[in-house]
Amino acid sequence: MSTAIAPVQNATPPQKWYNVYANQKELKFFRELSRGNHEWRTTRGLVKKTKLSKVEIEHIVAKYLPSGIVQQHSKEPDKFRYWERAAKKKKKKGSIAEDNKKSRVKDAATPVNP
Repeated sequence: MSTAIAPVQNATPPQKWYNVYANQKELKFFRELSRGNHEWRTTRGLVKKTKLSKVEIEHIVAKYLPSGIVQQHSKEPDKFRYWERAAKKKKKKGSIAEDNKKSRVKDAATPVNP
């Protein structure tokens, strides 16, 4: 995708994808974009997972980008995400040593019933 289109900034959040998708191709696209472990998805990754063509992916992105349902990465224009993914920040895992220390401190602070 060669040109970046900035999403519309509204006071109200965009609609949910399952209320607006129009066909089975868009259904495949949104299921892949909104689920999984990836916050951002490349066009290439979406093509691979959905089995849609690059042109079909770009057409869907162009359709939903202006409304803000699909968001484009500011520094990498080939990456996209579903708008709700931006709001759901994943908890960053600490190291095993940090987790172990927190667990031991919590256990030490909990009184043991005789």
